[in-house]
Amino acid sequence: MDDGGCVYVRVGVPKAEIFGPIDHRLRHNVAATLLAFAIAGFGSDYFVLRRMRALGHAAERLGQGDLGARTGLPHRPEEMRELARRFDEMAAGIEDHVGRILAADQP
Repeated sequence: MDDGGCVYVRVGVPKAEIFGPIDHRLRHNVAATLLAFAIAGFGSDYFVLRRMRALGHAAERLGQGDLGARTGLPHRPEEMRELARRFDEMAAGIEDHVGRILAADQP
């Protein structure tokens, strides 16, 4: 005979069994993510930002009239180094051109 009543059952499961593996995996993933960000930060500073600062500094010096301004970066076939090589060649061309103009004005 069904009287239509409800039955409630309460089951207790230790939190460590449920959250322990999840917590461990989360800590592992957070540590791996932080390490990846640290490596990316160092790599971007070393391989990109340092070179960009050298290019910016050389461009600023050239803009202020320092015709001997160069990046000081090695010239290798890579995008950033190619940009540095072209900048240095441009600066040398400007320096030579201004030198010829000044030499022509000398009596």
